[in-house]
Amino acid sequence: MAFGSNIGFSTTLGDSFRPGSNIQAMNALNNLSAINRELSVRQLRMATGRAQPRMEDGPSFFSLQNKMRNQVRGKQMALDNIADAKDMLSLGEQGLLQIDDLLGTMRDLVVRGGNDTLTAEQRDDMNRELRSLAMAIDLIADTTEFNESGAMLNDSFKATFQIGPNETAEDMLMVQLGDFNAGPLGVELGENIPDSEGNIPPFINVLDNESAKRSIARIDNAVNRVKDQLNEIGGFQRKLTSLQNILSASMAAEESQASRFGDADLAKEQTAIARLQLMQQLATQQLAAANIAPAQIIGGLLGG
Repeated sequence: MAFGSNIGFSTTLGDSFRPGSNIQAMNALNNLSAINRELSVRQLRMATGRAQPRMEDGPSFFSLQNKMRNQVRGKQMALDNIADAKDMLSLGEQGLLQIDDLLGTMRDLVVRGGNDTLTAEQRDDMNRELRSLAMAIDLIADTTEFNESGAMLNDSFKATFQIGPNETAEDMLMVQLGDFNAGPLGVELGENIPDSEGNIPPFINVLDNESAKRSIARIDNAVNRVKDQLNEIGGFQRKLTSLQNILSASMAAEESQASRFGDADLAKEQTAIARLQLMQQLATQQLAAANIAPAQIIGGLLGG
């Protein structure tokens, strides 16, 4: 029985009579050493799960597999970043939807306030409610924040997301949101008194029918700004979802390829280990027999 071309058993009886050395024992020892080395490699493959557990076993395959594994790990981190980015954008989306709802309530009040059947006292009540709604918009814009990264809906929020495993422009996504406080939206309560140049400030109120008409136009403009920002966020979310699918598929393919390059066939290795262990026992027995053969021969001669 032999495992490899370099492993064989010498049973030449004449070797036992050589006075200078025990050739049979030396051959048995060499065979046993070769078996032990092969067994050690196979056991290391079983322990690590790698076909080339050491650099010396296959430098090119070892380096290639490590590079692919690093890419897979980088893509997993990018997937985590994408999930965080989607969570952040979803939070911004929810804030904008609340602002949009408040603008809708404002518009209803302004439309109602444009009717001259209302008394001055009723218009004052509506203006107070409009002021409360504007304050609620400011509160949402100032407190919509993700992980202490700053308010997302005021002062032109900017964020850059690492959405790929490398440093190229395609691996980055920059998101910028507008300022959605009541003032920048043009829905802050105030009087429409022209300035020195005749410009009417961007305030809303229902002091009279003419003010209500201007307020409707300004609220509609604010609603359009919110809708545009929601559409932009939706585009970012679709891009991130598509990228998630691409990265997941790419990771699966690279994991499979890396496995073919470097993962050990555990069933094959287990079979080889069992065969080597049997040969190890036989080689050990042969070595023991070779070591005592000269003494037995000499003893027999002396006894004869």
